[in-house]
Order: sequence, then C-alpha cells, then structure tokens
Amino acid sequence: LRNLESVNLSFTLVTDGGLRRLSGLTSLKSLNLDTRQITDTGLASLT
Repeated sequence: LRNLESVNLSFTLVTDGGLRRLSGLTSLKSLNLDTRQITDTGLASLT
C-alpha cells in the first residue's frame, strides 16, 4: 500500500486518528474527504 496514490474517504466516519494512519503513504497524491470530523490538526499530520 505504500505506493497508493489516491484515497477516497468520502461518506466515511474517518477522524483525525484515522488520518494519522495515512501519514505513511508517501506516494499519496490525492485524498478525497467529505467529513466534519477532521480538524486542522488531523490535516497537519499528513504534511
């Protein structure tokens, strides 16, 4: 999964904790989110 380039998490219950698990996806180029459970802190874990 390290070569995964695109993830669609629309209509899921993903939280900041779930985003932290994506931080190891170094090839990720596109992330589609449609949730109100993500904060700026969660997004910062991806950079």
